[in-house]
This record gives sequence, structure tokens and C-alpha cells, in this order.
Amino acid sequence: MLVTSTPLSADPFRLLVESVTDFGMFMLDPAGNVSSWNPGAGKILGYQSEEIVGRSVSCFHTPRDTAAGKPWRGLQIALEEGRLEEEGLWLRNGGLPFWAVVTINALHDPLGIHIGFAVVCRDSTERKF
Repeated sequence: MLVTSTPLSADPFRLLVESVTDFGMFMLDPAGNVSSWNPGAGKILGYQSEEIVGRSVSCFHTPRDTAAGKPWRGLQIALEEGRLEEEGLWLRNGGLPFWAVVTINALHDPLGIHIGFAVVCRDSTERKF
């Protein structure tokens, strides 16, 4: 029997990440710029991949939090401790605020070199209010 595969079926992990829509999952490069984006992130944060890849994580934070350095402080904590979990106000595309639960994990290659961050976020607005 001949079995054919599609690119998605050839990579079960990719299929998992792309099928999850209740959680936004994306990666940041070491400087804090978005480098990958799943459909769940698009659903929650309102950006298409083409709009957000290359932009700073600060676009998800209020101007006040950005001015106070919160986005970069969070990345620094994740880098130092391996991960950061926080709950707070984030912004969707267009500036609409929502309550987010966010986990940021520092990523390292097999040699221990920091290569970026994995971010998982969930909209918890309904539970909060």
C-alpha cells in the first residue's frame, strides 16, 4: 500500500501548533521581535502573520507599560529564570485591550546559546470580569 504524506502530516508537531486556536503560540527572536505565529495567536491578538512577524513584543503592551520597560523586563526575567508566567492587560491589533495569561520560556540551542523565546498566551477576559 502506498502512503502519501502532506507537509503537515509529515510533521506532527507543526500540525499540533497550527491546529490550536484557544492559545496563541509564537516565538520571539532574542531581541524580542516576533519570528513565528500560529493561527491561535492570530485569533486572539488579531494580527495576520504577515502583519506581525518582525515587530516588537512591545506592540502587545500598553504605551504606559512599554514606556516603563515592562516587555523587556519580562524577557529578561524569562532569560534569567528560564520562564515567566504573568497575567495582565495586553493589546490586540488596533489597541483593543484584553486580559491575558502569558507564559514566556527562554529557548536555547543544544550548545546553550540563547536563540529566542516561546510565548503562549490565552485570553482570560471572561474569567477575569
